[in-house]
Amino acid sequence: MSISFHQNAYFFFENEDKELLRISLADGIIFGRREDCEIVIDDDRISGQHFQIYFTDGLVYIEDLDSVNKTYVNGEFIDPLRKRLLKEGDIISVGEEVYGFSHQEKLTFPMPKKVKKKTMTITNLENLSSLDLDTSGKHLVDHRKESKLLLNQLTESKKIIKSMEEEKLSLQNSINEKSVIEEQLKECFEQRSKYEEELKNEDVAVEEVQKRIEHHKLDMEEFHRSITSAENQIEKLKKSILEFQELIEDREVRLQNLYEEMGVFTQYADLLMKIDQMESKLLGLKSPDEKIAEIEQSIKREKSRYKQCQKEYGEAVAMARSTGTTGRGRKTG
Repeated sequence: MSISFHQNAYFFFENEDKELLRISLADGIIFGRREDCEIVIDDDRISGQHFQIYFTDGLVYIEDLDSVNKTYVNGEFIDPLRKRLLKEGDIISVGEEVYGFSHQEKLTFPMPKKVKKKTMTITNLENLSSLDLDTSGKHLVDHRKESKLLLNQLTESKKIIKSMEEEKLSLQNSINEKSVIEEQLKECFEQRSKYEEELKNEDVAVEEVQKRIEHHKLDMEEFHRSITSAENQIEKLKKSILEFQELIEDREVRLQNLYEEMGVFTQYADLLMKIDQMESKLLGLKSPDEKIAEIEQSIKREKSRYKQCQKEYGEAVAMARSTGTTGRGRKTG
C-alpha cells in the first residue's frame, strides 16, 4: 500500500518520561498490535488491527476496525467500521494509549493523563520515512531496510544455487551419455576385431566382410560425432557453472559489506560460511537431490536463526526505549 503523508495532520502523545512526541498521519495508516501494521502498539488491550486513518477532501477520518476493546474519541466509543471525522483537539483513546489530534505542528491544548504509563513501540517503518521521530527512530528504519536487503540477497543466492544444481545435473547426464557412447564404441571395436579375426581364420567372403567393416566404421564416426557434441555441451555447462560461481562470489562480497555496516547483524555472517561449506561439499555427495535437500534444510535453519536474531534485536530496542535510552543517547517513546 502506498503511504501518502498529510502535511498538517498529527497525533501527539506522551512517553513514560513525559516527553511530547508526534506522528505525521498518512492516508490508510493502520494502528494495531500486529507487526504488519504501520504503527505497532505494545499494549495487550490493542487488537491486531485496531483502527485506521483516512484522508478525504482535506479532512481526516478515523475508523475502528471492529476491535475488541473499541476506539474512543473524547471519551465516547465510535461505531466499528464507520468513519468518524476528527477535529482539532480531539482525544483518541485505545487500550491504555492516549493521542491528541491536531492540524498544528505544536500542541496547543493539554494532553490528558494516562491511567497507566505505557510506551508505544513503532516497529513497521519501511514505508513511513516521514514519521516525526528522533534520530533513533530513523536508525531503526535504516537497520530494517538493510535487513530486508540482506534477505533479498539471500533469496537471490539461493536461486543461483538451485540453478547451479540444475546445471550440474544436466552436466552429469551429459557425462553419463558420453560414457554410454564410449561403451558402444568399445563394443564396435571389439566387433571389428572379431570380424578381422574371422577373416583370417575362416573362408569368409572378403567383399561381405568389408561391407560389414565399412558399416561399423560409419557407426563409429557417428559415435565420435556424438561424443564431440557431448564434450562441447559439457564445456558450455562448465562455463555456466563458473559464471554462477562468480555471481555467488559477488553476492557474498556485497553481503559482507552490508554486514560490516550493520553491527547488530554480524551473526548473519555464519550463514555465508555455512553456504560456502555446503558448496565445497556439493561435488562429494552421492546424490544431487540429497545435496539440494540438505542445502535447503540448512538455509531454512539459518533463516529461522536469523528471524530469531531479528526478534531479539527488536525486543532489545523496545526494552531500551522503555528505559528511556537509545544507541544515540536520546530518549524515545
